[in-house]
Amino acid sequence: MMKLISIVLGIKYAVLSTVLLAGLFSSASIMAEEKRTLPPLRPKAYRNLDLAQQHLDAKNLEKAKKELNTLKLGEARLNGQEKALMYNLFGYIAFTEGKLQEAIENYLKVVEDPQSVSKSMEESALFGISQLYFGLEQYKNSIEYMERWEKLSNKKNTQAKLLIAQSYYQLKDYVSAINPMLAAIEINKSDQKLPDENWLLLLRILYFESDQKVKALNTMIELTQLYPKTEYYLQMSILHGQLGNEKEQMAILESLEESEELTDQPDLLNLASLYVNFEAPINAVKLLDKHLANNNIKKDTSNLRLLANALAMAKEFTRASETFESLFQMNSDDGSFLIEAARMAWMDEDYQRVTELLSEKKSFDDSQRGEAFLLAGMSFFYLKDFNNSRISFTEAKDFKPQSKQARQWISLVNSEQKRQEEIDNYL
Repeated sequence: MMKLISIVLGIKYAVLSTVLLAGLFSSASIMAEEKRTLPPLRPKAYRNLDLAQQHLDAKNLEKAKKELNTLKLGEARLNGQEKALMYNLFGYIAFTEGKLQEAIENYLKVVEDPQSVSKSMEESALFGISQLYFGLEQYKNSIEYMERWEKLSNKKNTQAKLLIAQSYYQLKDYVSAINPMLAAIEINKSDQKLPDENWLLLLRILYFESDQKVKALNTMIELTQLYPKTEYYLQMSILHGQLGNEKEQMAILESLEESEELTDQPDLLNLASLYVNFEAPINAVKLLDKHLANNNIKKDTSNLRLLANALAMAKEFTRASETFESLFQMNSDDGSFLIEAARMAWMDEDYQRVTELLSEKKSFDDSQRGEAFLLAGMSFFYLKDFNNSRISFTEAKDFKPQSKQARQWISLVNSEQKRQEEIDNYL
């Protein structure tokens, strides 16, 4: 997230230094003041300030500090403008040396008496103080001074709005961050510029964190229109899902998969599950087969279970049975997979396979044995193996959930066996 902060705000020290120094000390800015009557800049102070500025331009900080310290020795005799210009240069030096707190302390002295400094200097100092506070993670102070700058300058500035929005974000006051964020975007649009990609990303985060998911979704739609990227479509699909728009979610994921942009297992499994939920199991089977084969989806228990269930829904009972059998081989302590394999073989009318799958009675625990005996008994019955059928149903009736059904089947087995014997004797 810190990377996003840096990109969104564009607070680079090179830019900040320009803001803090530009227009703050030049003969033009001293002589031409905007509707303010400033105390005069006297020759002696001017000489020290001018030399200090020249040393700064030559990147000789020590000589600049020496000139300023000489001037500061007589601070009691300096007027308001002279002090402001001196502390402005002290602030710039501290900033250049990476001493942000010291820089702030100096710039605060610049704006102590607004009537002693030019309006442009006060604006630049307030803007710079706000940015410096942000750099020190003092976000409330950063907001306070940027709002003072806005009130003084009466200008529409995207960087100012972004800094306020980001400060509120850092304070986790997501609701308060939204309006300045929107304002920054509107300023850009009024200048016939597209909203910055990262601004829209931040706005989406603000809406999401403040539980305004519909607005977050609308922001993602705009983002995908202006800056189409796979990751944004995926985020948009997630928002659709959270809002219950599962058909739209499925359509986005399906489009990405068709264009070979959907390759991460969670996204592929999400699409497969959506296919199953919307009763399109054949699509789920095709998707899972493809990505199990190319290893985008792991061949683990959970994923193969999803495939087996999709195969069952698609009435591909042979493959479903084989897949459940593979699951049992992977999880030999879980007889439920063998039961499911047998059930799929039963649906496929492969009764011989059912009896073979259920022959290992040790594979089942007490909660599974009743169903296993019942399935085996029914399969033996259709294979006309009445003796084994009766044996299986007799075992099944000892388990309460299957007891009643097993007794009914025993009666049917006896009746059918007798009928079959009568037919055989007749022939």
